[in-house]
Amino acid sequence: MSLENGLNALKQKRYAEAVQWLEDYCQYCQNSSDHHSQEYSQAQAALVKAYSGNGENKKAIALCRKLENNPNSQVSNWAKKCLTTLTSKSTKTTPTKTTAKTVSKSRHKAGRVAQTGIRLAMKGIAGNLALASGVTISLLFGMVLVLALSLLLILNSNNPVTGLIIAVAITLIFNVAAFFISPWIMDLTQRWLYQTRWVTLADIQRYSPESA
Repeated sequence: MSLENGLNALKQKRYAEAVQWLEDYCQYCQNSSDHHSQEYSQAQAALVKAYSGNGENKKAIALCRKLENNPNSQVSNWAKKCLTTLTSKSTKTTPTKTTAKTVSKSRHKAGRVAQTGIRLAMKGIAGNLALASGVTISLLFGMVLVLALSLLLILNSNNPVTGLIIAVAITLIFNVAAFFISPWIMDLTQRWLYQTRWVTLADIQRYSPESA
């Protein structure tokens, strides 16, 4: 059980190794008649530093409290000063953790706000989809109508060109009408099948203030 090995490890900032050496030496002194010796007090003081360097502040503070009652006034005074430093260090560490949690919560809320903004931006995309759907539906109906009119006005007709012109004109008129009516038809269908409806900004503010 060499005190020198523990002190050397402490000087070289090998704190974990220093803790091991110094704990073994202090245990050895407690089991022998050397627990009142100067070397034992020196080992305990070094162990406080090793604990602190190794991030074990609680153990360092606990040992400092014991050393405050040491009959050697020099050791006792040193322990009081060291205890003040360790306590101050421990107090500064706690708000840091609290601040980290606060920052984490703030980032989480910011992420939620960002996601909400993305959802609101879908309104414009929904409008484009409605436009595309309206065009598609009107074109499909127009194709069917052209075929039907072709059968009626062109086949077996004495003047197929006139019949074709009439069919195209009727188809264009129908497509224009279907284009303007199709969004209303789609909304009506959505309302019947899925009970969906458009909402105002006031509704969003009432049901989800964060999204608004």
